[in-house]
Amino acid sequence: IVNYKLTTRDVKERVQAAKAPRGAAPVAVLPPELKMIQERLSAELGTPVSIHKKGEEAGKIEISFYSKEELQNILNKFGTEA
Repeated sequence: IVNYKLTTRDVKERVQAAKAPRGAAPVAVLPPELKMIQERLSAELGTPVSIHKKGEEAGKIEISFYSKEELQNILNKFGTEA
């Protein structure tokens, strides 16, 4: 929590999101190299990052944020402002 500079509100929102029931979607297993990239991005950005692979070479990267401030922090790390 301290490393990611989360507020109490951020933590509460994340806990609620984690508790929310989700549909039983099939779980795709990421190759180890993509799993490492996902974990590294998550650590660097300070927020959950998901990599979804589609086919052999395509996919998408999903970056979660829980407040305007957190979004701004992510954008700052990319050198972009909202």
